[in-house]
Amino acid sequence: MNSSQLELVALWTQIGVTVLAFLLGIYQLRKVVQSIKSQTYQNIYELMISIDKFFIENPKMRSLIYGAPRDGEPPSGDVVAWDAEVDGKSVYAVAEMVIDYFDNVYHQQKVMPSETFEPFSKFMRYTYSRSPILQEFLKNNCEWYPEDFREHLMGDDD
Repeated sequence: MNSSQLELVALWTQIGVTVLAFLLGIYQLRKVVQSIKSQTYQNIYELMISIDKFFIENPKMRSLIYGAPRDGEPPSGDVVAWDAEVDGKSVYAVAEMVIDYFDNVYHQQKVMPSETFEPFSKFMRYTYSRSPILQEFLKNNCEWYPEDFREHLMGDDD
C-alpha cells in the first residue's frame, strides 16, 4: 500500500469514528432528554400527592377549593364566607398553592412526556372552571402569573 492509499484509509477511518461519535452523542442526548422528562413527570406527581395529603388533612379546604357544593347547593355570594369554620386568609393561601401548582405544571409542559400534559391541562382547566375561590384568587392576583398561563387556565375544559 502506498502512502496516498494509507492516507485515504486513515481519512475514512477518522470519518467513520467521527460519525460513530456523533451518533453516540445523539443517542446519549436522547437518553438525557428522556430522563429529564421522566424526572419532571415524577416531580409533578409528587407535588400533586403532597397537595392531596394536605386536602386529606383539611377536607373543608378541599371542598372549598375544588368547588364541591355544600349540601348539594352551589356556593353563592362571598365564597370565602362559604364555611364559617374556615379562615378566609387560609383559603386564599391554599388557592395560591393550587394555582402555583397549576402554573408549575403549565410551564413544564415542554419537558413533560408528550402524552402527559394534556390530561393535566384538562384537570387544571376543569378544576379552575368549577372553583369560585380559584377564580377569585386568580382575578385578584393576575399580575403574579404570566398571561399565557392565565389564558390557558381560563380556556375551554373540552
